[in-house]
Amino acid sequence: MKSHFTTIISCLLFAANVNAQCWQQLAAGGFQTLAIKSNSTLWAWGSNFKGQLGDGTNTDKNAPVQIGPDKNWQQVAAGDSHTGAIKSDGTLWAWGKNDHGQLGNGNNTDKNAPVKIGTANNWQQVSAGYSHTVAIKNNGTLWAWGWNSAGQIGDGTNIDKNAPVQIGTANNWQSVAAGGFHTLAVKNDGTLWAWGRNLLGQLGDGTFTDKNAPVKIGVADNWKQVSAGESYSEAIKTDGTLWAWGWNSAGQLGDGTNIDKIVPVKIGTANNWQYVSAGVKHTLATKSDGSLWAWGWNMFGQLGDGTTTDKNTPVKIGMANNWQQVAAGIQHTIAIKNDVTLWAWGRNNLGQLGNGANTDIETPIGINCLVTNTNSTLFPSDHLQIYPNPAPDYIIVQTSEINTPDLTFEIRNVLGDVICSRQILTDNQRIDLDNFVQGVYIVIVGNKDGQVSKQFIKI
Repeated sequence: MKSHFTTIISCLLFAANVNAQCWQQLAAGGFQTLAIKSNSTLWAWGSNFKGQLGDGTNTDKNAPVQIGPDKNWQQVAAGDSHTGAIKSDGTLWAWGKNDHGQLGNGNNTDKNAPVKIGTANNWQQVSAGYSHTVAIKNNGTLWAWGWNSAGQIGDGTNIDKNAPVQIGTANNWQSVAAGGFHTLAVKNDGTLWAWGRNLLGQLGDGTFTDKNAPVKIGVADNWKQVSAGESYSEAIKTDGTLWAWGWNSAGQLGDGTNIDKIVPVKIGTANNWQYVSAGVKHTLATKSDGSLWAWGWNMFGQLGDGTTTDKNTPVKIGMANNWQQVAAGIQHTIAIKNDVTLWAWGRNNLGQLGNGANTDIETPIGINCLVTNTNSTLFPSDHLQIYPNPAPDYIIVQTSEINTPDLTFEIRNVLGDVICSRQILTDNQRIDLDNFVQGVYIVIVGNKDGQVSKQFIKI
């Protein structure tokens, strides 16, 4: 017989930070976000109208959901509405929108769950653009597929491809970045190459002419990292200097003007730039001292400086000096610190920030890790009920469908810190919130068979 008594628990707050085993790699797409945890599981949230999250549905999510049970994801890349990812076994997977063959699986049908691309098991890096995808194998060859209207695939044609085609015969490609309708790549010799649309000078070759095959940009041979935005480009040299070119309507190049550039221009005098990410019209970058900088379009707070004012030169974001990775989406930004905590800011209309809400945020906010145990089995969401929600004084945690002697619950804040942890004694557990500050919390209930989680708001 199930118990219907309510047990009252007063939580003595503590904070056991679990984020040291949390987020590892991230990708910001059009209006969606994907990230890999330290245990190599894949998570996604935000827009899902074309199945780009990969959870088997087309329903938007405003908090991270795990994509399948696999624990061998190595790298993920997010396009406008499609996703590409590589597993540790070297296989390539894709899902989401596929109208131009950008998934690479030989047809043009959308997929809302990961599908394996071909039989190759030597994929090393993948990058997703608006509707095209590029990737490098571990033998240094470059491959591309998808929309090719401006030659962004680079195969010498303007014909779409729905399966990977090799780009040229070179086998010394080091890294590649897919933008809106153009592509950038660096070879092992440090040279920079570009192709695709060039209407706004985003290729950097001094012209406005599209190119459907790779062209070398300048004579420099010390390019280290590149990022392709919607219609502009950002790059870092091995000497730590930052360069940009292309579209500049919102100051996204960072050179102090709003004038387009058709060749690379140096951004400021700093020589300690570490990593740069270009979005549609905003840019984020980290320096070797761990500081985070942003510039460009800021209508939705995507720069993270607490304003909605555009900036045409880099501005430092906060005082933290432990930023490790950053990714710019269309109108939102996500980043990881050295302690592998995940942070997000900017537009949130479709839940792309992952904080359980749909309100824009102008400064970085921590995103919950949702780590409890190694059991990846998920109970149905209706097996856990929380009320009232929002709650001023207490919540009732109802678990009648899964009440077992080994059932426990945790309450975590949005950073993944364990605030309270207890065994569940009855199927109606009252938890006093007297010591909780206002904000969003996550209740995670689990036993040896699985787990389920839900959010509540303390007001």
